[in-house]
Amino acid sequence: MKLLKLSVLSVLSVVLCVVIVAQDPLVEAYDSLKAGNVERALEICRPLVKEQPDYAAANFLLGKIYFSLGELDSAKKYVDKAIALEPANQEYRTERERMSNFISKLAEAQRLYNDAKYTEAEKVYLEAVQMNPNFADSYYLLGMVYVRLGNYKKAREYFSKAIEMKPEEGKYKKKYEAFVKQLLYEGNQIFSRRDYTGALKKFHDAIDLNPEEPLAYYLSAVVYLKIKDYDKVFEYIDKSLELNPEYHKAYLVKGKAYFYKGEYQKAIEVYQKALEIKSDYVDAMENLGIAYYKLRKLDEALKYFKEALKYEKDKANIYENIGAILNEQKKYKESIQYLMKAVELDPRDYKSWLRLAQAYNDQGMPQKAKNAAKKALKIKPAWALAYLELGIAERALGNKAAARQAFQMAAKDPRYRKYAEYELKRTQ
Repeated sequence: MKLLKLSVLSVLSVVLCVVIVAQDPLVEAYDSLKAGNVERALEICRPLVKEQPDYAAANFLLGKIYFSLGELDSAKKYVDKAIALEPANQEYRTERERMSNFISKLAEAQRLYNDAKYTEAEKVYLEAVQMNPNFADSYYLLGMVYVRLGNYKKAREYFSKAIEMKPEEGKYKKKYEAFVKQLLYEGNQIFSRRDYTGALKKFHDAIDLNPEEPLAYYLSAVVYLKIKDYDKVFEYIDKSLELNPEYHKAYLVKGKAYFYKGEYQKAIEVYQKALEIKSDYVDAMENLGIAYYKLRKLDEALKYFKEALKYEKDKANIYENIGAILNEQKKYKESIQYLMKAVELDPRDYKSWLRLAQAYNDQGMPQKAKNAAKKALKIKPAWALAYLELGIAERALGNKAAARQAFQMAAKDPRYRKYAEYELKRTQ
């Protein structure tokens, strides 16, 4: 009977010990850290140290937790406190040395980065990641190294890892986005110098760095439009619109690609989509006017050009386009008003001066036609069309010699020789 009682007591003691161990918060914090649940470990250990500030093992574990979180100052503080409490504990000293080595490694990598030795910096940062895989700054700094090395896909990988590990750390995302913007800015600068290959390289680098950046695809499409690679335009502009369906400028680029391919109706449909998104988008209105003009739907074209004037009253080419259509419709009195406004805004608009000469000739105002034709020729010498209008004006003014001279000048252009010779016969 006594033996039975003793066995029962022994079992109870073991069970009690297990319960006590299971309830020890330090053990639970350690197990959480080991399992990778660092936040849970911190949640348990931090109040424990606050309640028992001289508990060496708790200070030590809290230091290790902070080290895993990449908070190096706090890590050193608590491990140093543990060592001060138990100077003879070799485990604490070994851990402190490991932290020191890690910090030295980071300092070495930073020095190499500052000296523009990016390949060497890459190697050291990768070693730092091996030493402490939970230190988000190492991934962030590696991302910066890979940007300098021009390996933008790798840079994205490491920036993304840092942001994933510490989403609350604003500097990671801010720096990442800044690098993308810098590439786009550089691409635009290169594009302005007409180096289209160089511009594309920058925009594609931006895509490698952030494949979710719609502006990088849009700007790539703009370059492809410039070099007339329309298949590529559609590929990149569709991706841009997939990422940002409300970007009105992307529809304009797509519409222009259709327009340049001669698919005017498709261009119109896309331009109208841009206007649905931004009802005061003047560029879309102008391009709609041009597309309708190509389809010889002059009233529709006129409607969109006049709509554009409501928002851009000082844009010379809108007045010029309206004047050109009105000339074709033989509404010369009205066209003259628009064309005069065009040359008032842009005195070097030789096309508007020509159209004014045409309108004045058709209205029986040869002196004004002569003046307008001469203005056009001053800006664009040897222009056959302007010489034709000048000849018609001179003939109406009775200046046959001057008229013949003007038609002879026009006849030098093979494209208009037939018309010039016809007018010469009429001037004998």
